[in-house]
Amino acid sequence: MDFKPADLVRLRSGGEVMTVEKVGRYGGEIKVSAVWFEGTELRRAVFLPVVLELVEAAAAAAPAIAS
Repeated sequence: MDFKPADLVRLRSGGEVMTVEKVGRYGGEIKVSAVWFEGTELRRAVFLPVVLELVEAAAAAAPAIAS
């Protein structure tokens, strides 16, 4: 899958909705840098594209349901 800056993504295994910050080569592999908020704290991490999936904007705007 090709991701681009501003795409909304989530780990395939679930978790927070993240915003793609940039896509590029890190250590010789294509990776995706994404950002999200945990409370009021900005978080940032780099992922292999295979572990991410696109999230529809409408789904991202829906309130999370606590389990």
